[in-house]
Amino acid sequence: MDNVRFEDLINEIDTAFIETNKKMTGIDFTKCGSDELICKKVLSIMIKLNGSESGFIVMIADYETAYIIAEAINCERPENEVEVHNLFAEFANIFTGRATSQFNKIHIHNQLYINPPLIFMHMMFEKFNGVKFTRSVNYMSHAGIIRLEITISDGLDSRSNDF
Repeated sequence: MDNVRFEDLINEIDTAFIETNKKMTGIDFTKCGSDELICKKVLSIMIKLNGSESGFIVMIADYETAYIIAEAINCERPENEVEVHNLFAEFANIFTGRATSQFNKIHIHNQLYINPPLIFMHMMFEKFNGVKFTRSVNYMSHAGIIRLEITISDGLDSRSNDF
């Protein structure tokens, strides 16, 4: 992946995150420079990218923000933490699927695909080995802050599903 394709991927992720969030939850998120995500309880969703490149998209939010998103998606209060995790992961799956589909329309010969989401409680991710490109983007709304960590790595086998 070169800089131009990475920027195209970032733009598609940005558009998909904001538009999918608005459509599914009615919540307006905007990019922000704030890095106030550090809290006691976070929920992280990791989606592995594979195909012509390997990498990850990690969505990180404090638990209260994840709960608000899950409640908006479900149109009622989630019954338990497992339901919050599943709904938040489904949101991540939907917006990353939309972003990669749009990216693939632009870059027909360099397709990206997503794997099912992995859910991590109480975990923040620092850095991955073999990073070729990385970007951290924060989004803010009345519901809280969500951080997306987008990483493309040259140290992963794109055919592998192993983390």
